[in-house]
Amino acid sequence: MKTSFRIAAIATLVAAALTGCVRVQIDLTLTPEDTVDGTMVLALQEGIGELLDTTDAEAAEQLFGETTASFDGAVVNKYEQDGYVGQKVSFDGQPIGNFALDAGDFTISRDGENYVVNGPVDPNIAAGGADIPDSAQMWLSVTFPGEVTEHNGSREGHTVTWDLTNAPAELHAVGGAEATTDTPSWLFTAIGIALLLGVAIVLFFAMRNRGAATAPTRVTVSQPKPVGPQPSISTPPEESKIK
Repeated sequence: MKTSFRIAAIATLVAAALTGCVRVQIDLTLTPEDTVDGTMVLALQEGIGELLDTTDAEAAEQLFGETTASFDGAVVNKYEQDGYVGQKVSFDGQPIGNFALDAGDFTISRDGENYVVNGPVDPNIAAGGADIPDSAQMWLSVTFPGEVTEHNGSREGHTVTWDLTNAPAELHAVGGAEATTDTPSWLFTAIGIALLLGVAIVLFFAMRNRGAATAPTRVTVSQPKPVGPQPSISTPPEESKIK
């Protein structure tokens, strides 16, 4: 049975009818096994329950309970953060064919080696054209196993995120269905610098050795000591023999 995300409709209707703030954050992680892991935060701003003569937690349950119950094996926890109260739903291993959004024909499908995310998700459709308050927070993020090749949201690594309060008329993204690791650009820069330094060092020593080998050899010839006039040795005359 198709799991129906009534998120856009609920968020818009609540915002329009109660003039309050909603927080809807959907994070989907696609796996190579054609399944989806993810979390959904469905929350109302504190004080909304009082307008409905109930508590905030009960108001969130009434509005979001049908959505959270549609996941087999999902874990539902209380969500209280930044002045919002509601539910956080965590799920694993949901088939990709089980995902749709009531606000349009949003689909996740596999096309060979790629996953394709496509379809209109316009919250205004669900509210009959009602304006969405600027204070509403509605995001959808999809993380692909491989590299993202096409998208019309904002990308960080393998994740594409759309702000549903200011999204294009039709969301679109294509990414690899098999796990890959992107090589950071700084690594290529570091490798290039290292190679240049290595070449420079090799050239330096090569030129140095070449210069030493071709330098002329200086031969020092010892000069003979100058020969001056030899001192004469006078032989004293022989004394006359005394007769």
